[in-house]
Amino acid sequence: MKLVNTPVQNVFRQDLMFITYGVMEKEQVLKLLVRKTCDRITSLQYDPLISAILAREQSMSTSVGKGIAVPHCRLQGLTSIMVSFALFPEGVEFASPDNQPVYFVFLVLGPDDNPDEYMQVLAQVSRVMRKKSVRDVLMKCHTQQELYACLSSLTY
Repeated sequence: MKLVNTPVQNVFRQDLMFITYGVMEKEQVLKLLVRKTCDRITSLQYDPLISAILAREQSMSTSVGKGIAVPHCRLQGLTSIMVSFALFPEGVEFASPDNQPVYFVFLVLGPDDNPDEYMQVLAQVSRVMRKKSVRDVLMKCHTQQELYACLSSLTY
């Protein structure tokens, strides 16, 4: 198995960074993030993507604790890894293992034929977000530009 060394910061796009206010439920969050992603990546189709994300979420929550969730799936026809990110400053109930609200949601989409790179990006996101200092800086962001600058400058 050959691991591709793709720095996760190379898969971030500023137009796929969002700050969302208001109380929401987990399914609303997932639908919102998938909708916003599909609106910006016109080659993605909402219905198959949300079905895959919700099916994955029903089998096991993608919250990893510490306020982080990483819903993810691999898609046929996708040619590269894509990551959308949403900050929910008010928190979302996400069936987290630590019973804490989720503030940071990374939607990771990968090509069906490249599981190694996909798993590497998932691991990199989880690893860097476990650092309290990173979470603290992200919570202070108020714009897409600030989110993008923060996430694309981190060492993964």
